[in-house]
Amino acid sequence: MTFKALLGTACVSVVISLSTAACAFLYWKSTAPFIANNQTQFNEMVAKSIKLNRADQFAAEVNKKLAKYEDLAVNDAPEGRRIYGKLDARFTLMEFSDFECPYCKRYHETPKKLVDQAPDHVKWEWRHMPLDFHNPAATREAVMTECAAEQRGAAGFWVAAEEMFNKTRGNGQGIPDVDEFAAGIGLDTDKFQDCLKSGRYDQRIQADMKLAEKYKVTGTPATLIIDSLTGEEKLVSGALPIQKLIATISGMIDAHEQRKSQPVEGSADAQPEAGSASASAQAATVEAGLPSANGQ
Repeated sequence: MTFKALLGTACVSVVISLSTAACAFLYWKSTAPFIANNQTQFNEMVAKSIKLNRADQFAAEVNKKLAKYEDLAVNDAPEGRRIYGKLDARFTLMEFSDFECPYCKRYHETPKKLVDQAPDHVKWEWRHMPLDFHNPAATREAVMTECAAEQRGAAGFWVAAEEMFNKTRGNGQGIPDVDEFAAGIGLDTDKFQDCLKSGRYDQRIQADMKLAEKYKVTGTPATLIIDSLTGEEKLVSGALPIQKLIATISGMIDAHEQRKSQPVEGSADAQPEAGSASASAQAATVEAGLPSANGQ
């Protein structure tokens, strides 16, 4: 390219840049008086826009939390029980728990993971068991989750339970700010406070604690595994890994199949073939749709 051509190109670039700058200046000059004369209104418009944007973002965050539970949180459970999973699932993991218990916090995601992996066969039921040495915080937090469900349904209960474990300082120290907690999961704080003061969930919590006494539960977390097919119940304690829960359920299935394979006492029936009970139990475990206890 010749020097003359380069010079021409440079001149064109300068002209374009000057034109753009001139347009920007003229636009600013035309709008500046309006902004200057309506500064308060302008500021309010900007603030409103920012507030709406933040509100949309917050609503999206709350909906995301609810979506984690909505598919399997049961809204029409008998007696208003807190169940995650299908009502006709064969096995129930009935957990007795305390929101101030650090071991309960560690265990909290485990039952959900198992239900999510085998939703046709296992459901999770929550029972409140606030321990005396964690009160009054533990009982208040149990009520808080029930009050959350009033506004957000069954999924709201499970979201509140998860957030409770995330926010509490534990071991009886409780939630630092109750209103902040409620607002953080999209609740109307005035309605929430009215619910907390009403006492309408006291009987439910007491009933859960009496049920714990019936099964001689003395600490949390404790999980009563119930087989609705056989009526068998097995209580396991502590923050167990998911593999332990799977192994316990598989053992219950195995024991049932072995009992089925045994001849009735006094019957003339021949003894079952060696190994047939084990094979039947293995088949039943596979049919139950449980993930493998060894993670395979």
